[in-house]
Amino acid sequence: MARARRVTQLEWTTGACRRMVVHARRIGTNRQIRLLLCGFCRQFADQLPDAGCLAALELAEGYADGVVPYRRLIPARVHVETTEWGVSAAFGERSDLATCLNQVLQPVLGLAECDLPQLQNRSVQAALLHCIFGNPFRRVVLDPRWRSESAVALARTAYDTRNFTLLPILADALEDAGCDHADLLAHCRDPKALHARGCWVVDQILGRV
Repeated sequence: MARARRVTQLEWTTGACRRMVVHARRIGTNRQIRLLLCGFCRQFADQLPDAGCLAALELAEGYADGVVPYRRLIPARVHVETTEWGVSAAFGERSDLATCLNQVLQPVLGLAECDLPQLQNRSVQAALLHCIFGNPFRRVVLDPRWRSESAVALARTAYDTRNFTLLPILADALEDAGCDHADLLAHCRDPKALHARGCWVVDQILGRV
């Protein structure tokens, strides 16, 4: 079988989702892939059928970060799978959202097998891939001097509360600390950007992988 062609920088920056997904599987950690799927669910959280499914998503994010043990996901997984929404998904009517939520409640998310949604909501998917992985062709290494007390506090608050409206303020704090990296500052200030836990800028500031 021929090896799949690697994504190009142009394809990545212009949002060629299918090829971006393949590349994300190749370069991503388990945490990044899990948070990518959680981020997709977050963008459509108003479509979750009940509070139990939203709580399951919260637990899945905690599991990705290693602060929630898998045993706490088991009842959440049972809840999702026994709702009318989950039962319909099990019989082949699974939406992208149901697919994602079911996957992030699994104990092991095989990077090669994970079924990132590829047929719908491609603009959302591309934006989240850009948020979590940045531009793999132009890697940014954060200067430790940019991790000022203010920048770290803002990044931690944005991460913990999912209040990503703080990112433009974070960009100001980074600039005050001497940051002049155009890509990094632009990501924080882009009014059209979508953000999720796992955001590459916030992760670098907080020392997460």
